[in-house]
Order: sequence, then C-alpha cells, then structure tokens
Amino acid sequence: MLPPVDPILLANNPQFEALYRDLCTNKLNPDGSSGFDQKAQKERDVFATDLRTAILEAAKRDLIKSELRSISCTADTLPDELQELVAITAATLDGQVPEEDQDIVQEYVDALVENPSRVAASIERNLNKNAAILARVISPEDRMDAAYIPQTLANLRRSLATSRSDLAAARLKVTHETNMVHDLYKQIYITSIRLLEQTIHGAVSRASKAKAEYLAIVAEGMAKKLGVQHQQLLSQIYSSEMQAELRERSAEMSREKISLRRKIESAEEKLEQYRAGRGMESMADEYAEILRETARARGDIAKLDAQRRL
Repeated sequence: MLPPVDPILLANNPQFEALYRDLCTNKLNPDGSSGFDQKAQKERDVFATDLRTAILEAAKRDLIKSELRSISCTADTLPDELQELVAITAATLDGQVPEEDQDIVQEYVDALVENPSRVAASIERNLNKNAAILARVISPEDRMDAAYIPQTLANLRRSLATSRSDLAAARLKVTHETNMVHDLYKQIYITSIRLLEQTIHGAVSRASKAKAEYLAIVAEGMAKKLGVQHQQLLSQIYSSEMQAELRERSAEMSREKISLRRKIESAEEKLEQYRAGRGMESMADEYAEILRETARARGDIAKLDAQRRL
C-alpha cells in the first residue's frame, strides 16, 4: 500500500494525482500486492499453497521428533525395550548417530516401524494433552474442545487479516483527516490574523485614529487661538497709551496726597494754636470742625490709595 499523500500536493500536481489514484485503485490491492498481472498472481497463490503445505509437513515431522525425544526422556511411559528403540530412533532423526553406525541403528528403527502402535498411542496422549493446554490458552474462559483448534485458528487468522486491512484503511483515513484538521487550523490562523490586522489597521481603526488626530489638531488650534486672544487682551490693557495715562493719574494722585497731608498738618497746627490761645468756649466748635476736616482728608487719601491700586 502506498503511503498517503498530502491533498494540497495532489491538487498542485494533477498528473501525479492521476498516477497516484491509478496505482491505488487499479494496480495495487489493499494489502499492497499487485493487482495488475492475474497470471502472476495465480502462480504466486499456487506457490504460497505449496509452501504452506511444505511448512505444515515439516511442522508435523518436527512435532513427532519432539514427542519421540520427550518419550525417550520420560520414565515408566513404555517398556524398556520400546524406550530404547524410541531413544535410538530420536537420536537417528536428530542426526546424532555416526554414518558407520547407521546400518546397526537401522535395524532398531525398522523394528519400531513394524510395531508402532504403543509408541503412537503414547505420542497421541502427549499431543492430546498439549492440544488441551493450547485450547485453554486460546480460549481461557470457555472450555473449548481440542478438535476445534484448527477451525478456531483459521477464524483467528481471518479475523487478524481483516483487522489488519481495517487498521490500514483506518490509518489511511486518519491520515487524510489529520491533513484536513491541519488545513482547518491553517484557515483558523489565517482568519485570526486577518481579523487582527483589520482590528489594528482596518477601516474602523483608521477612521478612529483619523478622528482622534483631527480632534487633537482642533484642540491644539483652540489652545493657540486662546493664547493669541490672551496676548491681545494683555496688549490692550498694557498698551503705551494706557500706561502713560496710568502714570499721569498716579502722579496726580501723589500730588493730591501731598496736598492733603499738608492740609492735615496745617489743621493740626491750628488746633495746637487754638488749644494754646483761645478760650474754651469756641474750642469745641473749632475742634469739631478740625475733626471733620481731618476725616474728610483721610477719606480722600483712602480713595486715592484705592484708585492707585486699581
């Protein structure tokens, strides 16, 4: 059976695919044998039958040799004279007797061949015992009769051949399904990568990124515009004309403050003079007038200070 081939490889090579399909369908059997030359196949079948028969005959001979060796080594199985004949025959069959002694040994072998009944019965007992053991090995749960061993072995052979064929078909199917699973995984990976690329670099992502960049530019423009307006307001407030007017106003207020302080000093001097020279009658009126004048001067000074702070 040819090994499975990747479907992608077959799809990419149509001529190789045709050759592969023809070999798997028309030229080869499921077991890997050739299905093209029927005559050669029949000859191989005949040869296989002859080989199986030869193997069976050789197995029978080996089995008889083994039983003869077993009987020759087992005491109290046969009389002494038969035990000796069996031992000599087993040694002869195993090639342990030299060629110069073949003529002497052949007489013992002929004697055993002429009277094989008791030896054959002993061999049969041993074979039946071994067959019963083999039957228990083949079917440990059921007490199978030894006579059914050949049929059971044939059934097991057929079942094993069928199982091998089914296993090969299942292996081929699993291989193809594995390739299909790999293709599915490949498609999943390709789709996942495509979705990831669309998520990161797709139209929606690009639109969101462009919108964010636009809003950032707008915010930056608004900030610069507000900065310009702030500078314009500051330039309007602190213009040269406004600063000159403020300086002139400050100088005027300073002059008024000096004048008011002089008035206060003059009023205080007058108050001292009134205290020293005039009578107590008019002192209260003068003092009240001085206090009013002083309060008025202090109010004017406070107003000037407030205006100057502005």
